[in-house]
Amino acid sequence: MIPKVGILLKSIPDKKTEALSVSAFLLLQIKTVNLSLVYHLMFKKTAFIATFSLLFACATKQDNNIIWYKGQLIEQLEPQGDSVYRVQIGIMASSFWLPTDSKDFKKQLSLLKNSLSHRQPLDIGIEKGSNEIRTIKK
Repeated sequence: MIPKVGILLKSIPDKKTEALSVSAFLLLQIKTVNLSLVYHLMFKKTAFIATFSLLFACATKQDNNIIWYKGQLIEQLEPQGDSVYRVQIGIMASSFWLPTDSKDFKKQLSLLKNSLSHRQPLDIGIEKGSNEIRTIKK
């Protein structure tokens, strides 16, 4: 059986030509197999990378620039002007600041007021160096 590659070369009845057409066919088959293997491996790698990037994108990110104060009660909560609230946590003498322009300000202020009035402990994330409250969790 002579492959399609050899049809053009078959017009010259020569053993060398037939050997060339068979070897060309075999090379074409090898390239096809290699390409399908390459595509298969690329798909596996892509699926693997996509799965792990999705997992890492959905995972909660830990910020190294945050100090956590766990299980703290709010002792004082006072507005300081119109852009920030001063928050005193537990029996600590230092104050922390809740900026009013943060994206979760209303939710955070509600949690702080609830802790102040009902004595419910909170986990509070403070930005290092600035004493600004970045995260509040129940």
